[in-house]
Parts: sequence; C-alpha cells; structure tokens
Amino acid sequence: MIIIVIVLKNMDLKNVKKNNMNTEKVTRVEIINHQDGIGRVFTKYNCQKVELSLQDDERTLKIFISPKEELFCDKAKSNLKEKNL
Repeated sequence: MIIIVIVLKNMDLKNVKKNNMNTEKVTRVEIINHQDGIGRVFTKYNCQKVELSLQDDERTLKIFISPKEELFCDKAKSNLKEKNL
C-alpha cells in the first residue's frame, strides 16, 4: 500500500468532506505541485483502489492506494484486515 500525505491550505474540498467523490473508476493518481512551480511530483498507474480521507481538522488530505480485496482469496483478505489494509 502507498500512502501519500498532503497538507492543504485554502482549498475547496467540499466533495471530499461530504464523501461525495466516487473513486471507483480511478486508475491513476497524480500530485501536481503548482505552489513551488515544480509541476508533476508523483504519478502512480494501475491503481486498484483509491480512497481519500480528510484528517487533522480538515488540514490534511490522505490518499490511500490499496489492492482491491476481491482480487484476493479469503486467507489474503483476512491478512489484509488484520493489518488494517
């Protein structure tokens, strides 16, 4: 699993906040840094499961990239749950 943590300032996150953002079709995650003028700083292709979570009084957006559970046998699913993945 890859965990990306981004600290945000002055962004409209209504869709994330209300959990309205459907990420079921997402297969690529990109992070673009316009703040420092760098541009694309991260790209992950072939993502199976992408989840967004607002934390720290809505100041941190976490993006979780995980394997889809249905791709695994029951034993593997059990191991994933034990590890909170």
